[in-house]
Amino acid sequence: MVLDRLRGKINPLFDRIALHIKVSPDVISITAFVFALIALLLYIENMLLPAAIAVLLNGFFDGMDGSVARAQGKASKKGDMLDHVLDRYADSVILLGVAFNCNFYLAFIAMVTVLIISYLGVEAQALSGKRDYGGLLGRADRVILLTIFSIIQPAFVIASLTPLDILMIYFIIAGTVTVIQRSRRLWRDLS
Repeated sequence: MVLDRLRGKINPLFDRIALHIKVSPDVISITAFVFALIALLLYIENMLLPAAIAVLLNGFFDGMDGSVARAQGKASKKGDMLDHVLDRYADSVILLGVAFNCNFYLAFIAMVTVLIISYLGVEAQALSGKRDYGGLLGRADRVILLTIFSIIQPAFVIASLTPLDILMIYFIIAGTVTVIQRSRRLWRDLS
């Protein structure tokens, strides 16, 4: 979607903020994951507005860890690995929490789709040397959409589907399109 295309405009803002942060980039990565766990607990308790805020904070800190690492001259493969592993756990626990507020099966399929999207981004980096953030459904888009749909969830139900049900259907469809897009780009790059 649109948000991953804005990465070039948002990263300089994160880089400026990172100049003032004195904690380790690994602590920033762990903090992002802690907010994902908080979101899980809040979703389980059906506290959707606080859960939405926790999702946003997870996304913010996830965006900051790389900028902090570069600003402190601590960018490393170990830090990158930690970030990617915690991000996949964060994606999983957040969507597990969402599953308590919508159709469980839709949330489960959406979780698998999201994990495959992320896998292909990293696989592209491993095989072609460049990370693929492209496609219809990137991580920033998921964070913003989860935030919005969590906030509107209590407001209405459409044809027996809650807003989060509808969002999970979108994640499945857009996620599958993203998997196809990333796979085609990687296949082309490897040819």
